[in-house]
Amino acid sequence: MWRVTKPGGRLGVLDFGKPSNPVWRALYIGYLRLGVPVFGKLFCGDAEAYRYILESLHHFPSPQGVAVQLNETGWRNPTIVSLLAGAMGLVCGEKPGRS
Repeated sequence: MWRVTKPGGRLGVLDFGKPSNPVWRALYIGYLRLGVPVFGKLFCGDAEAYRYILESLHHFPSPQGVAVQLNETGWRNPTIVSLLAGAMGLVCGEKPGRS
C-alpha cells in the first residue's frame, strides 16, 4: 500500500471489526456463524463461501490494531471510523509528503 500511494496521499482500510459491546458482539458472531452460511447457500449456492469471515476475525487485528500498525509503518494521523456499532471499521491514514 505504501509503494502505490503518492506522497501526501490517503489510505482507507475497511474491514470487519470486533464490537466492544458484549451483547452486540454475541449477536454479530452468531450472525457470522449461522446467518452468513445461509445467505451463502441462498445467493451463491455454497454455504461455505463466506465462512472464512468469522475465522479471519480471530487472526486479523481490530481497527485499533490496524491504526497502530499504520502509525508504526510511517502513515500519519491514523483515524478510526466505527461503523455498525463496531461490526465494521474504517481506518484512514496519510502518507507523508506533499501538503
